[in-house]
Amino acid sequence: MTRFILIRLVQAFFTLLALSAGVFFAVHLTGDVVSFLTSPQDTPQSVALMRQSLGLDRPIYVQYWIFLQNVVQGDFGHSWTWGRPASSLLLERLPNTLKLAASGFVLTLILGIPLGILSAVYRDSVFDRIAKFISVLGMAAPQFWVGIMLLLFFGAYLGWLPTFGIGGPTHYILPSFSLSLFLIAGMVRLTRSSMMEVLDSEYIKFARVKGLHERAVIWKHALRNAIIPVLTFAGISLGGLLNGSIVVEVVFAWPGLGRLMLTSVTQRDYAVLEATVLTAGAMYILMAMLVDILYAYIDPRMREE
Repeated sequence: MTRFILIRLVQAFFTLLALSAGVFFAVHLTGDVVSFLTSPQDTPQSVALMRQSLGLDRPIYVQYWIFLQNVVQGDFGHSWTWGRPASSLLLERLPNTLKLAASGFVLTLILGIPLGILSAVYRDSVFDRIAKFISVLGMAAPQFWVGIMLLLFFGAYLGWLPTFGIGGPTHYILPSFSLSLFLIAGMVRLTRSSMMEVLDSEYIKFARVKGLHERAVIWKHALRNAIIPVLTFAGISLGGLLNGSIVVEVVFAWPGLGRLMLTSVTQRDYAVLEATVLTAGAMYILMAMLVDILYAYIDPRMREE
């Protein structure tokens, strides 16, 4: 198991290194940073001095090496839009995104897994029809449309829930549901199909023939084997929630990482853009690695790969 974890750690490291290179060189390909910080009235000497102060007069590989050294120390550079270090903006906005992702993840689990189980156990029942409806709606409806409809109906029309910003528990309801509806639909479909496959297997039929209680058959024997692909999807879903909240944060004016990333793109604030993209990518890579390790604990056959 130790060897398996070490291999996953090495893979995560090189993936993150490749991500940092992609982000760094992609930003430099978008144009000259100095041209956005200077005006036509600036003299060539002042432009050259600014280029030298930013380290842009050095070879590109030297700039990348310096960039990596700074990132390891938690220094992503200075934001010229906010006039602050990019790392301070990151630490200010990241907790809000984590809170929103956590609430969406909890909502995905408490709605997706039980509904998928009920849909598989009680086929063609009202639970099954509800599960199919949620699956179709969640897969077909775009995130921004769901957010706007919820905002208009529960916020503007009924006035039950707040429509923007971060505050008390009620501020999480609409953005969390908008963020997680697609994943709830996927969780329902995956749990249902996995449970149906297990319930139709021979060892479940044998357990029923032995006279085991139906509750024990479903929750102890069937769910234990059906939960493995669901667990994998849940871990990847959490990574997706952390990185897929840009639209929801914009619709509900949520002061999180996704909204900061979008603002940095529109303002061409490269330091903040690099910080947010690298942080989002690192969180996704970390979640994928943790899912692999947890999967290996559940299924020992994974350790042999």
